[in-house]
Amino acid sequence: MPAAAMVVAVDRSAKRLVGMHRQSGVDAGGQILVRMFPSLREISTDVVGEGFMPNVEEILSIRPDLILQWGDRGDALIRPLEAVGLTVAAFTFRGETDARDWLRTIAALIGQPERAKTLIDWRDAVQKQLAPLAALPSEDRPKALYLLRARSGLIAAGAGTFNEQSIELAGGRNAAEGIEGSKPVNAEQVLAWNPDVILLNTFEANLTPDVILKHPLLRLTEAARTGRVFVMPTGGYRWDPPSAESPLSWLWLARLLQPERSGITREDMVAAIIDGYKLVYGKTIDRALALEILNPTPEASDKRRTP
Repeated sequence: MPAAAMVVAVDRSAKRLVGMHRQSGVDAGGQILVRMFPSLREISTDVVGEGFMPNVEEILSIRPDLILQWGDRGDALIRPLEAVGLTVAAFTFRGETDARDWLRTIAALIGQPERAKTLIDWRDAVQKQLAPLAALPSEDRPKALYLLRARSGLIAAGAGTFNEQSIELAGGRNAAEGIEGSKPVNAEQVLAWNPDVILLNTFEANLTPDVILKHPLLRLTEAARTGRVFVMPTGGYRWDPPSAESPLSWLWLARLLQPERSGITREDMVAAIIDGYKLVYGKTIDRALALEILNPTPEASDKRRTP
């Protein structure tokens, strides 16, 4: 799902895309990316079905030179494509290291290796900016919990996940550090962890903090009692999984988890988004669009949307 937006970011164009995952289409069609690249509306989203199974007939009809597909979810996702002579680049994902490899691979495939360096240099610069937060002792870090699923059962991001890496970089500690990877958990476990902040995913439609704030048990967590339950932002792509926009997600998290130590204000975030979109997509957006991604701020009383 992230690959379509990454290709657009690396190429600063949608001209190379002929098909993408339906969820990529939802994100592009309903959010910021399609406003910058309207041709995304015309791209086929019938190329893949449930569980990332390829629709070989549809793919053959659009004749791609290359297919980007998951490489760590079984041969059944790749074998049907190779069987009909299609070329596949297989991606794995274990965290930020792999996310950087995606950028390098895409940039090499489309003949723009310098774009990977530009995007990775930006990631390095933001990580360096946040290094003092990443070095804070445990007692100075709020406990943050990212829920990959919150409505259709609870799935928490544990040790070794990209979400844990992002939380730690931004000056927090993962409330679910005791589990490996992303695992189903129950409300009693979340209550026992008692996170200071709960981060909700962007994958479940119409998800709001009410799923926590009105839950008979989860409303008793520190995060719910203090109103610190937030849906992750969505810009050109979702900010909770890795993307070309991840540095903006890290800055947003730093502001949320360490408002005083980070010194990041709302206006700083607005400026970072405007500058970031110029760097990533080659597009100049205005302050109103940047605020649309951020609105409302953490100071706002309505916690139903993202800060």
